[in-house]
Amino acid sequence: MIIKSFTAETAATALKKVKEGLGSDAIVLKTTRIPGPGTSTLVEITACLEKPSVGQASIALKTGTVDTVQLPTDEPSVGNSHSEGTVLSPASAFDNEVVLPDDRLTQLEIKLDRLLSRTVIARSSQQYDKTLEPIVELLKTADIPDDFTSELLENESLTSQQDGALLQVVRELLVNRFASMMEHSFTLKNSDKVVFIGPPGSGKSSVMGKLATQLVVKEKKKVTLAGIEFQKVGAHDELSGYAELLDVPVIENLLDSKKVKAIQLIDCPSLPKDKKTSEKLVSAIEKVQTDYRIAVFSSLMNLDDISIASEHLAKLHPTHVVVTMCDLTKRRGAIITAINACKAKLLFLSDSIGGTGKLKTPDPDYLAREILNMEHSREQN
Repeated sequence: MIIKSFTAETAATALKKVKEGLGSDAIVLKTTRIPGPGTSTLVEITACLEKPSVGQASIALKTGTVDTVQLPTDEPSVGNSHSEGTVLSPASAFDNEVVLPDDRLTQLEIKLDRLLSRTVIARSSQQYDKTLEPIVELLKTADIPDDFTSELLENESLTSQQDGALLQVVRELLVNRFASMMEHSFTLKNSDKVVFIGPPGSGKSSVMGKLATQLVVKEKKKVTLAGIEFQKVGAHDELSGYAELLDVPVIENLLDSKKVKAIQLIDCPSLPKDKKTSEKLVSAIEKVQTDYRIAVFSSLMNLDDISIASEHLAKLHPTHVVVTMCDLTKRRGAIITAINACKAKLLFLSDSIGGTGKLKTPDPDYLAREILNMEHSREQN
């Protein structure tokens, strides 16, 4: 794993540096402002590359600032440390107790705490009938969770099928399962309050902006934007940018929002690991009395990370799930894991910022054919 920081005059330029230094697989952990020349300030973005290739590692170590991750040799250290040039390898995380720099790496701390406190269990080695082995391989390639695969392939309708019809039957089973996991009717009305929650870098602000665009431009509805206790630098600027582009107002005091006769879309920072700070943020969200709490996850996250993040979000009781960056991977296990972990319906799928701009209503048949590597009958809406 490589963790690096990049600085620039604007967030857009810093993100460009992240992409150049770590590639499109990088995960943004933290955005903050730091002192610049004179009285100016710079934007610093901390990002990580979890499983870099040799080529990626070579490029990454030539640019940016590598953040500290120390590995004590005897006894655990107390407090935080910071120096340049240290890279944490995946294997070393299991050999020693890890002390991370500070709360900038909250989500990594959660992940490492979990990895260090439990036994790593290998993926299920369940044996399937030979006729099902090609199907199992397709599901594994799509990173479909083992328990979902087992339940799907235990269906009695599969036992009597010939090879030629087997794929079609599995497709039908997948379509029915996906249909049961999705929200089929979602309409927002004036005064509805929608808050977007999720782990860092999942695309919460982007999803909010896309939904705002859909509501204002396509559905001709009144919309206001707001934020709860912004912790990431640039978040308020991003919010203001959406508001200016769509010509909609920004609510400064959410406690006065009862008077607002419009759909209220509310951006929220990631829940910090610190219990006191986290409880304060949860309390702030509860005071707003939101009608919908949409949990946003990136399809690039591995399944364990999604489960861990979902546990952290459980106190906010998500009502719906949105999965982003679907254009950057064919792995669809993240969708299933997020739905099951949050115990909420799938509302939208979304591409990356550089992909298709609109939110997509999930199409069960499209997803099933994609997972089974079958020809698509039509493009997903």
